[in-house]
Amino acid sequence: MIKGLNRSLEADVYEAGDRWVLLCHGKVFDKRDWGSLPQSLNTHGLSVLSLNFSGYGASAGSKDPNQYPLDIDAALDWLNERHPSSVSAVAASMGAVALIHWAQSTTRMMTLDTTILFAPRAAPHAVIPTQSLHCLFNALEDDADAHIRRVKEHLPDSQVHIIPGNAHAQNNFNEPKADEVVGLITSLVLDS
Repeated sequence: MIKGLNRSLEADVYEAGDRWVLLCHGKVFDKRDWGSLPQSLNTHGLSVLSLNFSGYGASAGSKDPNQYPLDIDAALDWLNERHPSSVSAVAASMGAVALIHWAQSTTRMMTLDTTILFAPRAAPHAVIPTQSLHCLFNALEDDADAHIRRVKEHLPDSQVHIIPGNAHAQNNFNEPKADEVVGLITSLVLDS
């Protein structure tokens, strides 16, 4: 459990070094639904904090999207106590929207190394404090074109990556192409 900002959040921790990656899950997922991504990142020397948002698993509170940016702040507080040399974030679907809302509201003076938004929905305009911003979408997912247009309009600094298939966000980690998706995300974080 990680504690911060008057909240107690369940998380899996994979320690390897002083470069950290925060994983923020989607609405119908939780911290267990990242497939082999945490292990892949860890094998490449990155430490990983896979968070359960409020109301998921053993995390305290209710499932309230207004609380998720505060959960991200609590996770970043926990990470900062470890004196990371860098922090990157991978956020899927609702987790991506939570990260965008966190960016709109944070007063935190930090810059994320790499930020990967996997299938963000309803992406509002935001300036995400990151050195490298990537958005991943499945080519055949429902309304993919509309979501890609919205990201290009509202997050113009992002690099958009289209992957094959019609799975949504973390569902990709249960597909035959899961290793390719894990490899892409791992390489984007490592290349920063």
